[in-house]
Amino acid sequence: ETGETFHKMITWQDLRAANDVLRWNNSYTLKAMNSGAKFLHFFTRRKRHKAASVLKFMSGQVGAALKDKCANYKPKTAVDMRS
Repeated sequence: ETGETFHKMITWQDLRAANDVLRWNNSYTLKAMNSGAKFLHFFTRRKRHKAASVLKFMSGQVGAALKDKCANYKPKTAVDMRS
């Protein structure tokens, strides 16, 4: 509710990357890729193109959560480690 992080562990309910995932799913690149895969599936009827046509990111995926962790990572300095 407050948006504060309880711990640093990435779990399946981790919503810290939700904004990035929403932005990626609404991007023109992903929409073009999905449309291209639908077009290819229409002509080739290959299952791999059908699977690519419904591709979307979810906040529970490790890649999205890891991207958020890397963006907000603050390395400790020697002064921080003494205390």
